[in-house]
Amino acid sequence: MSGPINKNLTFAVGGFYRVADGIRDPGYTGNSGGQIRGNLVYTSDDGTTQIKLQAHSINDKTNFYQNIPYSVESNREL
Repeated sequence: MSGPINKNLTFAVGGFYRVADGIRDPGYTGNSGGQIRGNLVYTSDDGTTQIKLQAHSINDKTNFYQNIPYSVESNREL
């Protein structure tokens, strides 16, 4: 979401939030959290000066999988 606050000040805010088990069910909530980012921009009346204030917060937890087990049936005869 973004837009003007007044003639000289604009804002922008965005982010995401997720809750999921992940690519396989680990028996608990594997992925939860998200990020939010925002800014305020002040521009002087003559356009020669611009001041920007930014903020970013991350609180994101995700499962990390290595070597996902799988099996492949062999159809060849020994």
